[in-house]
Amino acid sequence: MNIYDLLVITDQEILKDSYENVLKPYGEITTHIINSKHCFDTIDLYEYKIIIADFNNKFHTQEFIQLCNAYEIHKQLIILISYFDIRELAYIENHIKNISFIIKKPFALSKLLDYLDKEILKTKQLNILRNKAEILIDIIDLHPSNVAIYNIKGELFYGNINYLTKFEIGFDDFNQKSFDDITPCEFTFNYIKSKLFITKTFKVEKTLEEGIWYESIFFYTSSHYIIHMCTDISKFKERELQLDIAKTFFDSTNEGMIVTNQHGVIKSVNKAFTKITGYTPDEVIGKNPNILKSGMHDKTYYEKMWQTIQHKGYYKGEIWNKAKNGKIYPQLVSITKTQSSQTQDEYYLCIITDIRELKKADEKVHYYANFDYLTGLPNRKQFDKELEKTLNNSSETNTQFALFFIDLDKFKEVNDTYGHQTGDKMLITVTKRFLNVVRKYDFIARLGGDEFVLIARNIKKIQDVENLAKKLQQKINEPIEIDTKIFNMTLSIGISIFPHQGTEQEELLKNADIAMYEVKNNGRNGFKIFNTEFSTNLLAKITMEKDIKNGLLNDEFMMYYQPIIDIKTNEIIGAESLVRWNHPTKGLLYPEDFIQYISSKEMQKTFGDMTIKKVAQDIHNANTILNKKLFFAINIFIEQLYHPTFCSDLAKTIQEYDIQAQQIELEILETQIMNNKELSNEIINNLHHLGFKIALDDFGIEYSSLNYLKNFKLDKIKIDQSFLKNLHNDESNYKIVQLLISFANIFGLEIHAEGVETKNHYQILQKLQCDFSQGFYHSKAIPILQFIDINHHKDI
Repeated sequence: MNIYDLLVITDQEILKDSYENVLKPYGEITTHIINSKHCFDTIDLYEYKIIIADFNNKFHTQEFIQLCNAYEIHKQLIILISYFDIRELAYIENHIKNISFIIKKPFALSKLLDYLDKEILKTKQLNILRNKAEILIDIIDLHPSNVAIYNIKGELFYGNINYLTKFEIGFDDFNQKSFDDITPCEFTFNYIKSKLFITKTFKVEKTLEEGIWYESIFFYTSSHYIIHMCTDISKFKERELQLDIAKTFFDSTNEGMIVTNQHGVIKSVNKAFTKITGYTPDEVIGKNPNILKSGMHDKTYYEKMWQTIQHKGYYKGEIWNKAKNGKIYPQLVSITKTQSSQTQDEYYLCIITDIRELKKADEKVHYYANFDYLTGLPNRKQFDKELEKTLNNSSETNTQFALFFIDLDKFKEVNDTYGHQTGDKMLITVTKRFLNVVRKYDFIARLGGDEFVLIARNIKKIQDVENLAKKLQQKINEPIEIDTKIFNMTLSIGISIFPHQGTEQEELLKNADIAMYEVKNNGRNGFKIFNTEFSTNLLAKITMEKDIKNGLLNDEFMMYYQPIIDIKTNEIIGAESLVRWNHPTKGLLYPEDFIQYISSKEMQKTFGDMTIKKVAQDIHNANTILNKKLFFAINIFIEQLYHPTFCSDLAKTIQEYDIQAQQIELEILETQIMNNKELSNEIINNLHHLGFKIALDDFGIEYSSLNYLKNFKLDKIKIDQSFLKNLHNDESNYKIVQLLISFANIFGLEIHAEGVETKNHYQILQKLQCDFSQGFYHSKAIPILQFIDINHHKDI
C-alpha cells in the first residue's frame, strides 16, 4: 500500500513498537511520545497525511484536540483514540474541527485498520473514476454542477450548460478565454496547477453570494487536462450529486457489494461481486446471501454476527465463503444497516473484499522474514530464536549441544571470477549437501554470504562433534560441477559446545567464530573446537594489525637490500628488497614477525604501495651515485597484484622517481597465479608490456605447473632456498635443482637461486650453470647506503 506518511502520537511509550509494526504496510512512520504539554509544541501536523493519536490522559486528549483546531487541515486524516467519551471533555465537545475519526477504548485493532483501508480505498476509487474518460463525459454533460475542462495552459476546452450559464460564456469562447479571465476564484490557474501536480485533486470552498456556498473541485487527468467542478452545495442538488457518485462507485469499485432488504433478500449486486463470486446478478437477486456459505462457520457464528449488526448497526470481520465454482476462499466483509429516508424500510449493505492474494502475500512476507530467499534455509532471525530455544531446553535438561560456525573457503574468489550467478548455484548445491549430512534433529541456517551455522543437538561426547564436522567436510570436498565447470571447495568450521565453551548466545557465537578464524589462520580446510588459546591468538593478531597501521602512519618501516650475484661474472647486478620494521617497543622486526598479519585487502594495498615507493626512492638514489643501473626485486602481495590500478600506479611511480621499468623485478608467488589464472595472465601481460621484469617465486613448492612457464610472460624463476639445504649430499635436492635449471633453459628463462649460504652451494650452482645467486654466503640484507657503497667494488 505504502502511499501515506504516518505520525503516531501517544502518551504510552509501550505502544511505540506495536504501532510501528502494525502500521508498517501503510508507509513511513514517525512516533512522538507525549509526557508533557510542551511536547505538543514540536509537532507539525502538516508534514503527515495520517495522524493517529492514542491517549490515556484526559489532559493530553484535550491538548491534542486544541492543536488540531489550530490547523487549517484539508488533506490530513486524523484519528483520535481515547478512553474518554468526547462528552467527558468539558467544552471540547462542540469545538472539534479537524478530527476525522474518533475511537473510544477499549477497541479492536481491526477497527482502526479497517477505517484506514476504507479511506485509502476511497482515494483509489476516486483516481479510477477520474481516469474513466467516457464516464466523465456523461457526468459532465448530465451533472447538475458547473463543470468545465481546461487545457494545461489554462484555456477553456469545454464547459457544461451550467458552467457556461453561470459564468456567461459562449461557445465561441472555447480555447479563447482562460480560467483566470472567467472565474472569480481566489487562486490563480498556475497555483492550482502546481497543487494538482502534487496532489492530483484540489478543493476550494468559497461564498460568492450571500448565504450561498460553492464548492470547486479540480482534477488533473492523465491526458493533461484539468477538470473544474463548481457546485452549489447549499441546495438539494447536493443530494442528487451524492447519489449519482454513489451509484458510479457502486458500479465501478473493486469491492464486491450486496444490498439486501430487511428480510435478507438480495436486491442488488455490483460487477465486482460477480467477478469475486462467479455469480451473475440474475443468479442471486431475489435470493438469500446464504448461497455463499462455505460451511466453515457454525450457526453460533452467524447469530453473533447479526446480533452485532442489530446492536451496533454494523459488522466487520473475516469470513470464509464459497464461490460458484465450489472453491472456498477468505473474504473481508463489512455489513452496515441503513434506513431509507423516504420509505423508512431497512436495508443492509455488505461490502466484500477478496483477500486471497493478501493471504498469499502475508505467507510470502512471513517466509522471507524467516527464511533465506536463495537456499530456503532459516535466516539469522530464525536462527536466533532456535538458538535461544535450544539454550533454554539444554539448560533445563542438563544436556549438551554444539554450535558450528561454517565458512565456505575461497567462495569470494568464485563470485569474483565466475559471477554471482555461479556463486548462487554453488550456495544452493552446498546447502543440499549440508542437508544430506545433518541429522533430523539438528538445525542449520544461513547467516548471509558464505556463512552458515549449525546447531547440533543431543551431543553425548566430543567424538560426536568431530564425526559430524568430518562428514560435512567430506561431503563438500566432493567435486562440485556448475555449468560444466568443476570446483573443489573446502570448509572452515569453528565449534563451541554448550555449556563448556559458553552458556549464553553471544558467548557461544563469538567462541565458534574465533575457532573458525583459527582454522582459516592455519590454512583453512579444517575444523577446531574452541579453546582459550584461540582468543589469545586473536588478540595478538588484532594488536599487531593496529601496530602495523600505526607503523605505516609513523614511517617505522625501512627497506634493506640483499645483493644478487651474476654467477658467470661474480658481480652484483641487483638486489632483493626486504622490509624491516623499527618497532617502537620490540626493536627491529623481520618480515616473518609481522607479514602474516597483513591480510586484509586494504592493508596489503597500503603496505605494498609503501614498499614500492621506498624502493623507487632508493633506486633513484642509487642511479644518482653509481655509474651502473642495477635492478631491484620487490615482493608483491596477492591483493596488491589484483588491485584494478596496480599497473597504472606502478607506471606513475617510476615516472615520478625518474627510473626505468627494467630496474624493477616483481616477484610473484606461484600460489598467487593459481588463485585466478585468467586475471593473473592479463596483469602479467600488462606489466611485461610496460617493461617490468616478472619473476616466479617459490617455483616447485606448490603446484609447479609447466603451463605457467609456457603461457605466462615470465622473465625468471626462483629456486626456493629449501632445495639448497644439504645440496652437496642430498641427491634428491640436487636433482630437483638440476631439473629446475633445465626447465628454465628450455623455456628461455633466467634461473635464480636464493638461500645460498656456503661456498659449496655456490660452486654447485656454478657447475649446474645457474644464472644468479643470493644468500648469506654473499651478504646479509643491508641498508641502501651500505649497498651503494659495496657496489663501488666489482665483487663481494
